[in-house]
Amino acid sequence: MSPTTPSQPGPRALISITDPDAVVSRTTDTVWIGAGIPSSPLERLQAEADPVEAGSQLCRRFRDGILIRIGLDGSRAVAITGWRGIVATRTIYYAIRDDGTIIASDHYRNVVAALPLEDRHPSDTQVIEHYLCRTVFDRATYSRKIARLGHGDRVSLAPQSGSVRVDIFDHIEPNIDATSPSDQVATIGRAIAAAADAHAGSSAAVMFSGGVDSTLLMTYVQQGTVPVTMVPDSPEFAPETGYARAAAQLLHTDFEPVPTRETDYLSMLERAIDVAATPPIHYATAPFTAIYDQPHHTYIMGEGADSVFGLGMRLTRLAGYATPRPLLAMARLLGGTPGTPGMRMRQLHQRAARLVEPPDSLAGFTAPSLAFGDLSRMPDIADQEAIEAVFRSHLDYVLARVRPAALPEERFDLHVELSHWRWTWANTAPLHRQLAQGMGKRSVTPYLSWPAIEPLLRLPVRQRYIRRFRSKWIPKALLTGRLPGYDVTKKKQWTGLPMERFCRTGPLAEVWDRYPVPDIIPRSLAKTLLSAPTAITWNAITHAIWTERIARNRDLQPHPAAITFDWSVR
Repeated sequence: MSPTTPSQPGPRALISITDPDAVVSRTTDTVWIGAGIPSSPLERLQAEADPVEAGSQLCRRFRDGILIRIGLDGSRAVAITGWRGIVATRTIYYAIRDDGTIIASDHYRNVVAALPLEDRHPSDTQVIEHYLCRTVFDRATYSRKIARLGHGDRVSLAPQSGSVRVDIFDHIEPNIDATSPSDQVATIGRAIAAAADAHAGSSAAVMFSGGVDSTLLMTYVQQGTVPVTMVPDSPEFAPETGYARAAAQLLHTDFEPVPTRETDYLSMLERAIDVAATPPIHYATAPFTAIYDQPHHTYIMGEGADSVFGLGMRLTRLAGYATPRPLLAMARLLGGTPGTPGMRMRQLHQRAARLVEPPDSLAGFTAPSLAFGDLSRMPDIADQEAIEAVFRSHLDYVLARVRPAALPEERFDLHVELSHWRWTWANTAPLHRQLAQGMGKRSVTPYLSWPAIEPLLRLPVRQRYIRRFRSKWIPKALLTGRLPGYDVTKKKQWTGLPMERFCRTGPLAEVWDRYPVPDIIPRSLAKTLLSAPTAITWNAITHAIWTERIARNRDLQPHPAAITFDWSVR
C-alpha cells in the first residue's frame, strides 16, 4: 500500500507494518490496521460507536494479534490507538521525535532508523538488563526513546499534545474446568495442527531439528511442506544433524539441508543484528538468516513449546520435594560430594532454596528466571540494587497480567505458574519474527497461538507441565500418538554451537579487532572475555556489534513494509 503524502510540512505520523498478513480497513475518518486478525471483523469495527472498546474486545478475541486505529481529520492524524494481544508474538514499537513526529511499526528497525543517533542509545537500566538477560524485555527496547506494547497493552497517542497513555486491557483469567486431561490434550493437538497447516504447502517450510517440537509439527502439515534443517560444519554439531536425519526417516521424508560455515559465523551474526536491529539471545539465531535466504515464503517454527508446555521441570519437581527444611539441609550437605553427584545435589539445593522463598521474592524461583548472564560477574558491571530492579520489573510484569484468581494457592505451583508465564512472554519468537519479516518472510509459531494455550489453562498447574517426572509431557504424548517410533526420551543438545571454542580460537576470537569492547565492561574483565568466556562474553559481543551497526549507523534504512501511511499531525 502506497504512503499517504501529508498536505503540509511539519510533524507527521509515520506508520509501517512489515507483517505479510496485515490487513487494512479505511474510511474517510478512520483507518484500522490489523495483523493476526482476520479482515472481516476488522471491517466491522468501522460501524462501532465506541471504537476503543470495540478494538479491545476484538483483541481479547484474537489474542495472537495486534491492532492500530488512526482517527483522521482530513489529512491529519488526530488520534492513534494500538493494541497487542495477551499472547501475541507481534508487537507495536513507537517513538515520538523531538519535532513531534510519531513513528510506529511492527518492526523495531523501522522505528530506530527514523530516529537521530542521539535518541537511539539505551538507558543504563536497559544495558544492565541486556547483560543480565541477553536482551531487553517487556515495554522497554534497546533505545531509550522507543517503547513497545507489552502483552495485553493498549496505547493511546494524542499527536497534537504528544501525550501517551498505556494501560492493560486484557488479562489471564481463571479457566480450570473438570474435563479430563486427555480431552484437553486432544484439543491442544487440534489447535497446533490448525495453526501449522493454515500456512503449510509448497511455499512453506518447517524449521526442522528432529526434536519433539519440530517433528510433531511435521506430522500435522500438509504434503509438500518441506523440512528445512540448519547444518553447520562445526563437528560438535554433528549429533544434531543426526537427530534430524533419524526423525526425517521416521517421517518418510528428506530434509532440505542449509549448510553454514563456522568461518562465516561472525558475518551471519552481524547480518542477524542488522536485520532484526536487536541482539539475538541464542547462539543459533545467527545462522537463521541463511535459512530465511531459502526460497520459501513461510517458515513454521517449534519456538515456544518449551516455554508454554514446560522444559526442565524434572529438576524443579524434585526440588519441590526437597523444600522441607531437613531435606533442604541434606541436599546442601550432599552438595559437597565430589564429581557429578555433588554437582547435581548443588543444583537441586539451589533450586529448592528458591522454591522455599515467597513467589514474589527476588530470591525466589520466578524473578531471576530470565537471567542468561554470568551472575557471579554481574557485580563487576552493576550494583545489586540495579540488578534487583530488573528482576523486580520482570516479576511485576507477570503479576500485572495474570489475575490473582487464575493463580494456584500452593507455593510450589505458584512458582511454577508465574515462571511459565514469564518464559512465555519473554520467548524468542518475536525476535525470530523480526528476522523473518525483515527478510520478507512469514513466521508461524503454532505452540504460541492462543487456541493451543487456552486449553492448557483448563488443566490444574500440577497437570500442565510435568507427568511422571517427564517435562513437556503434552507435546511428547501427542508425538507418541502420531509417530510411535519416535523416542521422546532421547536428549538433544539444545541446538548448541561450540561458543567457547568460537571465542578462544574460532570465528569470534578476533572480534575485538573489529569492534571496541563496550565501555561498561571493566578492564579486568575485558582481558578474559575471549580467553575464559562466560555468558557475559556473548552479551558483550552482541552489545558491541549492535552499538556500531545500529545505534551509530547514520545510513540505517527501514525495511520495506507491506503497509505504510504518512499523515500530518498539526
